[in-house]
Amino acid sequence: MTNRFRMSIATVATIVLCAAQSALAAENGGMTGRWFAEGEEGGVHIQVFLDNKGDGTYVKEVRAVNGCEATGAGKETGVWSLEKSDFATEAKALDGNPVTGSFADTHDLFLVTRVDEDHINLYDTETDLTWALNRVSATAPFPAPRGCSGI
Repeated sequence: MTNRFRMSIATVATIVLCAAQSALAAENGGMTGRWFAEGEEGGVHIQVFLDNKGDGTYVKEVRAVNGCEATGAGKETGVWSLEKSDFATEAKALDGNPVTGSFADTHDLFLVTRVDEDHINLYDTETDLTWALNRVSATAPFPAPRGCSGI
């Protein structure tokens, strides 16, 4: 085998590996990153940061707001997956404490109705709500709630 042939094999192997990594990044990469959403659920105004990590884990920070004042906050950690247009999360801990409860209590299923570089729309199959998430920086703080000048 000549050196040139060996280099061609190595080049092809590198291209195949890069293509496989690019396909994986395209499949889940659109969902990875830190995202922000705000809206009403169950009569409560909430703000959410969802940080989907490339290793399949997530951190969700939630803040409840009433009358332009924060009334509660929590941090959930767990694992996420994406299969076709189904985005699923499984909570493992809430505020550092292990999550216990039924399957329905620890699992959420969303249908991905939009995903691009800066936006994700998730339809919550349980609450019948669509959440519009926008990509934010890793250090972005909670903004003032909609209709408020600050907290």
